[in-house]
Amino acid sequence: MSYKIEPIQVIPERVIDPRPKSSKKQTDSQYAWWEAQDDNTLLAQVLSTCGYLKRTNQTRIRQGSIFSRLYSGKPLSNFLASNSTLDSSNQLPIGRPTANVCYSCTDTLVSMLSQDRPAPTFLTDKGHYKERKLAKEANQFIQGEFYRLKAYDLVPRQTRDACILGSGFLKVYPDFISGKVCAERILETELLTDFNDGYYNNPRQLMHQKLCDRSMMLAAFPKKEAIIMGAVNGNVDTTPRSTETISDRFITVEA
Repeated sequence: MSYKIEPIQVIPERVIDPRPKSSKKQTDSQYAWWEAQDDNTLLAQVLSTCGYLKRTNQTRIRQGSIFSRLYSGKPLSNFLASNSTLDSSNQLPIGRPTANVCYSCTDTLVSMLSQDRPAPTFLTDKGHYKERKLAKEANQFIQGEFYRLKAYDLVPRQTRDACILGSGFLKVYPDFISGKVCAERILETELLTDFNDGYYNNPRQLMHQKLCDRSMMLAAFPKKEAIIMGAVNGNVDTTPRSTETISDRFITVEA
């Protein structure tokens, strides 16, 4: 009995792009803003990407507003949706007996955790006097920085945000005026990312929206005075409580 060995025929794989040909080039360059060739293109692409992510994150904001009502009974203030659209619940009878379990459990946990004040410590292993003195001075420096940053006041707020919204964030950044390290608590609703990009908890891009004071931005970027003064005033939402204000602020986006 005889047989013959023949090579296997391999069919090349075909990748089908469902997007129209007219929008392929525009879409590819629109969301890869970090590859922009100049500042004007970078600015346009960052704002365009931010606007797109604001539309796709509406569901997440509405879900966060539900969590906020469970804790405080009030809707969530944010940049993406108005409070008038989030506060759609019916008025419950006045004087009814209530017991807010979410509020009680959250504040109890935050109070227990805020009593502990952990800090990194520099230790030496059989070090001589100079090394032990250097480690002692480094510990004092870290304690002083934690006191200056008010870290032990920010972390309980971050923990409370995590209990209410599911995630709590603490942003560490350099100050543009003094050059020192700064830290601030930011809300989950101020951060934007693509769902597919962040599916594995490691997104390539993350955007932070913030309401900034105009005078502070002028002090941080004196060379951009014309652009800062021409920026349109911004608000957290479109409700009268947000629009009727005496502050001079506008919305910035950090990507």
